[in-house]
Amino acid sequence: MKYTTLLCVLTMLCLYSQAQWGEQNLDFREMKEPFYIDSWIKQDVPLGKVINYKDSSITLNDFNDKIIILAFWFTQCTDCIAQFPKEDSLQKEFADDIQFIMVTFNPADKVKKFLDLYKARTGLVVKSPVIVEDTLLSKAFRHLYNPHYAWIFPDGYIVGQTNENFITAGNISALVKEWQVRKAFFKHLGEEKKKASATGR
Repeated sequence: MKYTTLLCVLTMLCLYSQAQWGEQNLDFREMKEPFYIDSWIKQDVPLGKVINYKDSSITLNDFNDKIIILAFWFTQCTDCIAQFPKEDSLQKEFADDIQFIMVTFNPADKVKKFLDLYKARTGLVVKSPVIVEDTLLSKAFRHLYNPHYAWIFPDGYIVGQTNENFITAGNISALVKEWQVRKAFFKHLGEEKKKASATGR
């Protein structure tokens, strides 16, 4: 019981310190070095040129309370392409909680042609937004291999960077639960700050 209580307290203290540091959100356009796990990024910064999306620009804020999974790939990466069915399935399963955003350095015309050919060959329509001609995100989330994934909470907190082996229903479900706890804590923290401000304490 004492161990559980101590663990809870330490978790809350950790979250509180992250909340304080989070006020210094990082801007993709002003970065001097890659972002790493535990970094906080601004949610209203355009992520780059996008296709397969309702608008001509895209930001993290567009997806409200969803966890963002940036999926780095390119048209000649067979391992990346092999993940498309799994990503599509997980997107459908967790439609209310996550959003895959595909990221590639390939030009828009090449990607559009590739996705059309992929649909004709497999019957699968890739519905996720695709950031094309990327030069920004690949620098922000430095990686040595593809496919590569960056996991970002709705508040801009970078949870992790992984390979395709971590893209599972179990991991996503666990992260969704973690976000719900985190969100509840921050809500409580905000309410306590308002109370303290109202009473002059």
